[in-house]
Amino acid sequence: MASQESKPSSKNYDCLYAVGHQTTDLYLTYCGFENCSPTHSFGPVWRNEYVIHFISGGHGYLQIEDTEYELNTNQAFLVPAQVTTYYHADPDNPYQYAWIGFSGKKAALYLEGTPLSKEHPICALTTPVSEFYTIILKMLQDRKHTLSNDIKRTAYLYHILSILSSTSQINTDDNMPSVYSPEDYINLALSFIKKNYDHICVADIVDYIGITRSWLYTLFKKRLNTSPQEYLISYRLEKSTQLLRDTEFSVTDIAAMIGYVDTLTFSKAFKKNFSVTPAQYRKLYFEKGEL
Repeated sequence: MASQESKPSSKNYDCLYAVGHQTTDLYLTYCGFENCSPTHSFGPVWRNEYVIHFISGGHGYLQIEDTEYELNTNQAFLVPAQVTTYYHADPDNPYQYAWIGFSGKKAALYLEGTPLSKEHPICALTTPVSEFYTIILKMLQDRKHTLSNDIKRTAYLYHILSILSSTSQINTDDNMPSVYSPEDYINLALSFIKKNYDHICVADIVDYIGITRSWLYTLFKKRLNTSPQEYLISYRLEKSTQLLRDTEFSVTDIAAMIGYVDTLTFSKAFKKNFSVTPAQYRKLYFEKGEL
């Protein structure tokens, strides 16, 4: 039977690990909580057990193999067993979380009843995070390895999984997705830009899709190899070329129509992108018939 060990507790961190167990079906391997620093990261790591984190505040990021996810307050996220994972805090708003690690012959079976899996490692919590903290703090209270404490900790583990199973049922009944994929966020952002490019800024995109500015930047750079600001400017300028070719609006009018407050700024951006001014572009188009 494994011996029980623990690290010194503090207001910002406490952990109980290498917990003994009396059953092989499902048992706790460790638990704890941490108010993470801006530089906090963990991994890449490969584990034999499952770990579920409950985020009480802040933001962070989770990478499972080649896929990256944003982590937000009032979410739970899974570190799957036998998969390489890496997670880290948002340096501008680091997360705080509590966690449980568990294993056993039926651990995977019990996990199937929750909304968490390798393919869907994040879920929105319908139960207050404070309730999970309360249960985990109870796990941390009795650190001595006794049969009584082992049974209580196992009971608390079943309780947490039971709450998560209820969350899964609620999400299924309401037909609500537990979390958007990175591609979903990109598609939402692009759709929003196409409909509103003439009067928005990056902050408006962030507010609309509900993620942090740094996460939006990361998604655009990885998926589109450009920043949100650069994409917005490029989209506006492409729209301006259509207006220069297909209408007789003045350069000043076109600048205003695509979201520029002054003609000079528009002309500089246009020339930087196309190596000619808007007026020169229009002239060349009508002289050559195409560009």
